[in-house]
Amino acid sequence: MSFTAAGARNRRSGSPLPALVNLHTGEITTFEALARWPHPERDQVSPAEFIPVAEKTGLMGPLGEWILRQACTEEVKGRGLR
Repeated sequence: MSFTAAGARNRRSGSPLPALVNLHTGEITTFEALARWPHPERDQVSPAEFIPVAEKTGLMGPLGEWILRQACTEEVKGRGLR
């Protein structure tokens, strides 16, 4: 599993994660963490494919925790806090 931050750093927040903005206030309300599963022959596997498998096998909890941990780590690195 790899964690990707949707390419370039978000211009508005300076974050490597895409920001979701409240259209009424213009404030950043949350960030979106994007995960892809690298496959040696198929390139990147979409979450639409691997999340149902994680749910069926009881691995959604650990996978979600891992993604959250990676997102926080990337955010800290992106802000130069570490």
